[in-house]
Amino acid sequence: MKCYAVVGGREGNKIYKDWQSCERNVKGVSGAKFKKFTNEEEANKFISATSSDNTSISTSDVVAYVDGSFNSKTGSYGYGLVIVKGDKVLHTSNGSGSNQSMASQRNVAGEILGALHAVAYARENNINDITIAYDYKGIECWVTGEWTANNNLTQSYSKAMKQEIANKLNIKFKKVKAHSGNKFNEQADYLAKQSIGIA
Repeated sequence: MKCYAVVGGREGNKIYKDWQSCERNVKGVSGAKFKKFTNEEEANKFISATSSDNTSISTSDVVAYVDGSFNSKTGSYGYGLVIVKGDKVLHTSNGSGSNQSMASQRNVAGEILGALHAVAYARENNINDITIAYDYKGIECWVTGEWTANNNLTQSYSKAMKQEIANKLNIKFKKVKAHSGNKFNEQADYLAKQSIGIA
């Protein structure tokens, strides 16, 4: 059965059964890719191969490096956020929380907070395209539907990000290996730790 795989469309990465739905989600979306397939298995392979690991970052892109951390002694989680364009830092922030249901997600809770703050910054500053560079794969996969969001935190995160995409914010994702020497990723890591007193 024919289907259309979309990467970086209006609703993120998704498979559509008909051309009209596919077209609606790629038309006017910068960087969106799509391809027709005869089965969903091949379509999913295309999405996996084309998405975050192959997202290239150019010097004109606005990139948000996000990281999360967890302090097991205090049960608090924190985020670090560094937003750059080329080599210029546009914004840095960090913060923490200790909501018990979120704390069960440990550092992932912090990384989710960082991603949400990144899109809030984009919206407040009239930025229409932003790449979120993350350590933890769920930051992308809960939005694209590759992973099922199965608790309140991940469900509310997925819903909020999809709403931003529906409101015409073009969000791309880029996996960055933790502690791989990327200076902005390291800075986000430090800010996350600083927010919960373990830097």
